[in-house]
Amino acid sequence: MVLSVRRSASVLLWKRPVALRRTTLAEREWILTDVKRLFLNSIRASMLVLSLISLFGQNANAQITLAYIDYDGTTVENRQSQGGTHSTTHVLFRVQEAGMHLLAGVTPGPETLEVSQQDYHKIEQYLAKGHGQPGAINRNATLEDGRVIQPGLYFPRFPETFKYFRESRESGRNYLLEDFKKAEAKSPNGEFKGRFWEVFAAWCQTKETAERFTILTARGHSDAEWKQLFDYMIERGHIKHAPGRVINLSRPEFDRLGLPSDMPERKANFLSEQAAELARVDLPKGVNHSMVIADDEQRNLERITARLSSLANSGRYPIEFLVGNAGLRTEIRASIRPELAILRPEGSFKPAQMEHFIPTPNPVSYFNEGTQQVQRRGNQPVLSSAGGLGRCEASFVPTNTVAGGRP
Repeated sequence: MVLSVRRSASVLLWKRPVALRRTTLAEREWILTDVKRLFLNSIRASMLVLSLISLFGQNANAQITLAYIDYDGTTVENRQSQGGTHSTTHVLFRVQEAGMHLLAGVTPGPETLEVSQQDYHKIEQYLAKGHGQPGAINRNATLEDGRVIQPGLYFPRFPETFKYFRESRESGRNYLLEDFKKAEAKSPNGEFKGRFWEVFAAWCQTKETAERFTILTARGHSDAEWKQLFDYMIERGHIKHAPGRVINLSRPEFDRLGLPSDMPERKANFLSEQAAELARVDLPKGVNHSMVIADDEQRNLERITARLSSLANSGRYPIEFLVGNAGLRTEIRASIRPELAILRPEGSFKPAQMEHFIPTPNPVSYFNEGTQQVQRRGNQPVLSSAGGLGRCEASFVPTNTVAGGRP
């Protein structure tokens, strides 16, 4: 892949040598930036497979399991209806057209409102859509702090509404860590823990499994801010090791994956890229890699499962996709899929259990350094290999039991 990228870049430059000599300085800088972006995007797309091949070899017969878990509503609980305490502030903007205020028969409120994540989800359907179009007229909503507002006169504006979901521009502040500390302080019984918190903690139990765990989120915080959060979690005893990666899909380096406002498309495209790279690591016939995926947002899950189903039906991906739905029970029923499901390489969905989403403890005990050996999990063989990704687990055994559930 890297070779093909270099060839593409050389062709790009070769086709325009005269233009390069005749262009202005600004145009030359734009061309070089374009070439640089081509290299960076291709390098990012190839990073996973290159690291896997370097650890296991192109034909190492290594079975690999990777995890991709959402943060808000999945790892941490942010829904008031579920007793969640984790909350990140949203900023709302008032409809400015005076005619709209007169139509509603109300006195305009402040130009901006900051509301909790829980309040935002409660009033989201009543908000205005921008462009001078009001939302629900003459409907009042009482916020958590007692304020009474007319949500129809306010609208979300991308990306300003999600200011606190992104890297702080204030020196010394870390919105991500601040939100977690507030949630923890309000949670004597761990109410901040989401449906897949224990899955997150289990993957972070050892360094080997933590390296194969990715938080896949719509947030846009910096690496330093996430590191501060994980350091705090380790200090508090919530986890033992920091996750190997955090993918902040709202950041501009992922613009290749879709529009910034279309997070379902970005998540589906990213996971498709990861599956394509993982599929390049060879396996014996009939043996599959695994990708563990969980999200609470139904629009994300619909797009992701549709995309993964098409990959599975193609017959070219020796991968089992474990898909966890952290949504409400009503949402899970409406999805017509099991809450915890295994998508087999031939495209069929089967129920799973939560234990299938959790790596086996002490992965070091499952392999001898520099050698491969066959272990057992139930009746399924487990091919393991030494390397920085730790134990490579077997295909999971489908069951007829769906664990857990939400009220």
